[in-house]
Amino acid sequence: MKRGFIEKHSLSRSEWEQILYQRISNERDRDIFERSHLDGVPYEQVAAEFDMCVRRVKAIAQAIEKELLHHIVH
Repeated sequence: MKRGFIEKHSLSRSEWEQILYQRISNERDRDIFERSHLDGVPYEQVAAEFDMCVRRVKAIAQAIEKELLHHIVH
């Protein structure tokens, strides 16, 4: 996982997955976030898995992170 992403926000992986599936409808984007943030796979490897550029994968993952963090704070 991204340098303690799960621990940093004190939710379990299953709680993150539940929020992810409730808030993000795009399956590909959910999978990108899960691989990069919950599984801890580097953006470069995720980009290769999804046949996308690293910049796009990073943008998707970071946008979802922002959305999820906004949801748990509010």
